[in-house]
Amino acid sequence: MKPKSQLVAIAAVALAIACSGVFAQITQAPRAFKPPRIAVVDVAEAFEGYLKKRDREAQIEAELKAEQEKHEALITEHKALGEELKNVHEGSKRHKELALKKFELEYDVKARESELMKEFEEKHFKFLAEMREEILKDLEKYAVSMDIDMVIEKKVVTPGKNPRQGSLWPVVHYAKPELDVTQDLIRRLNAQYKPLPR
Repeated sequence: MKPKSQLVAIAAVALAIACSGVFAQITQAPRAFKPPRIAVVDVAEAFEGYLKKRDREAQIEAELKAEQEKHEALITEHKALGEELKNVHEGSKRHKELALKKFELEYDVKARESELMKEFEEKHFKFLAEMREEILKDLEKYAVSMDIDMVIEKKVVTPGKNPRQGSLWPVVHYAKPELDVTQDLIRRLNAQYKPLPR
């Protein structure tokens, strides 16, 4: 029976060793974390400080001005037709032609106004989305290169009744100035930006 008792003793020792290993893992201290490196950023300020924004807004404004000039030319033509209609005998063939032309022009003016508003609104929102994505990508590259664990947005826009209205509310109420990377981000963005030739 000695061999059987030896087997039981060996099994008991093996079980005790295995259990002590599991127990040691359970009672082990929690994983230690190093203090995180945190920074704050004001993306809205970075957006305003980015030279590309100024250039793109000037480009969109120039396009809008050119379209407004075309639109004003149509309005002037519409008014001229109205004046000409006053001097033409009502019921004549010429009066009918001018009245139809005036109506078509009025329709075109209103339709173009609506198209222009939609077109420039879409252009503006597309531009904002592209810029935001570009800024956030560069912010991530900066954070990785500086070994920053977390970057927190300083402010958020709370929605208003109109989607374009809103209020800026601080997410971070206080941060030491050395934690704010907004100006670093603006410098990086502007250094990388290559303006299109005019």
